[in-house]
Amino acid sequence: MKIRRVTPKDLPEVAAVHRASILDLCAAHYSTAELSLWTGALRPDRYAAMLVGREFFVAEEDNAILGFGILDLSQSLINATYVSPMAVRRGVGRRLVEAMEELARQAGVSRLHLNSTLNAVPFYERLGYVRHEASYNRLSTGAELPCFVMTKGLGVP
Repeated sequence: MKIRRVTPKDLPEVAAVHRASILDLCAAHYSTAELSLWTGALRPDRYAAMLVGREFFVAEEDNAILGFGILDLSQSLINATYVSPMAVRRGVGRRLVEAMEELARQAGVSRLHLNSTLNAVPFYERLGYVRHEASYNRLSTGAELPCFVMTKGLGVP
């Protein structure tokens, strides 16, 4: 498995991984209505917009995208980490987060934050993130999904 920067030709596969990850991995923590609103807000043009001003990575193996991560250095924010349901528990998410953390360290970022989906809180805690207050992720449709604010110090002076 390798972690690399996304290219525009990757975006349809990224969108498919995103949708599958939400529908499969988040289903035990969100209602059917919430999942429908969430996946309904996924639009192809949004992925292309993420290429500007953000660091966008994919995890790839055998020419298949296993997951993706998006980092906004200007906000010290991990925007997203999603893994294909076919690739969970193989270190894909961990490798993506590590790549984003390393880039943040190189940029002098001392602390990252993120809004974790309910199902991903234990994953981020295993990587050293600390859970803070409950919050909401606002979708482009205006709908809000429950999440937790989490942070991690990166050891950068």
